[in-house]
Amino acid sequence: MIESQRLQSINSQLVTDLQFARSESATRNAYVRVTFRSNASGTCYSLYTYTNNATQCDCRNATPCTAAGLVEIKTVQVKIHQGSGSAPKEVSQSSSHSNPSRARSTKFPLTSFRRRSRSTRFALSLIRSAR
Repeated sequence: MIESQRLQSINSQLVTDLQFARSESATRNAYVRVTFRSNASGTCYSLYTYTNNATQCDCRNATPCTAAGLVEIKTVQVKIHQGSGSAPKEVSQSSSHSNPSRARSTKFPLTSFRRRSRSTRFALSLIRSAR
């Protein structure tokens, strides 16, 4: 029961942060990227603006956005004990961005967590606003 509530809380935070990324993109009139990463201790994501498409923030680091042209908006780290109770599958990176001129977002990937010998998949879909 507690595990389920933690997962719902993390899901709510992620949805809110993705909406925040979209609004920041429109407010700043800049692309906002969301990059997801994970390792054996947990998973994380960073929201940031960028001027160079070749550079990305790495939320696994103490200072996620170190390269020139990157401006960190928010970073969230979820340790194993805070989420599903088991390690997420290793993901080197996965990212998406929001287009400021259209206030639309690209599709986000499925994230898979292992929980008590079963895999549970979570899909995230965003409602696109009409232009």
